[in-house]
Amino acid sequence: MRKIPRHSLYINLFELLFSFIKILIKFKSTYQVRYENIILKKIKKNLNSKTIYHVSTWRIGFYLSLKSLGLKNKSEVLTTSLSIPDQINSILLAKMKPVYVDLDLNSHGICLNDLKKKISNKTKVLHLTYLSGIIPSNLDKIMKLAKKKKIIVIEDISQAYGANFKNKQIGSFGDIAVGSLSTGKMISSIAGGLIFLNNKKCQKKLELE
Repeated sequence: MRKIPRHSLYINLFELLFSFIKILIKFKSTYQVRYENIILKKIKKNLNSKTIYHVSTWRIGFYLSLKSLGLKNKSEVLTTSLSIPDQINSILLAKMKPVYVDLDLNSHGICLNDLKKKISNKTKVLHLTYLSGIIPSNLDKIMKLAKKKKIIVIEDISQAYGANFKNKQIGSFGDIAVGSLSTGKMISSIAGGLIFLNNKKCQKKLELE
């Protein structure tokens, strides 16, 4: 059986180190802004997003997204049980309550049946992840349930940049999408994160945060 790694570094380490030193030597605010704008413009074009923000890390992007919703303390955030500590820390830092939903054995994403059981009158947010870029075959049913229950959906597209589901771009299903640019991701700058806004109501609050 052939073993396929979840991720692999395709950048020459010497080239990576040289580029890093070059940035440190030539770094200026105008230099940073110019190249940042070029990168964001290309990402906008490829991911069909109109409103996008660049942040220092994914966890900061997720935290700011939660804060922009203006929800009450202890509001429940439904999330997958397989993730990183930063995900839970961001929810707690935003003064909300994480609620774990079982994994679907086929997609390693949210289990629809358990999701139905975990929804309560305190449920305000559903955090969707696409582990290893696998898109749940019942994503449309999950979104339909969220819409019916008036639950805000935040997608984590860190491992699913450019993916589609039924001819619709992943990251455009929810109200907000957050992506990581850390090592091992499909789009990587070693560190950094992105916020994609599909809900204009969150924009002003997000910019204030």
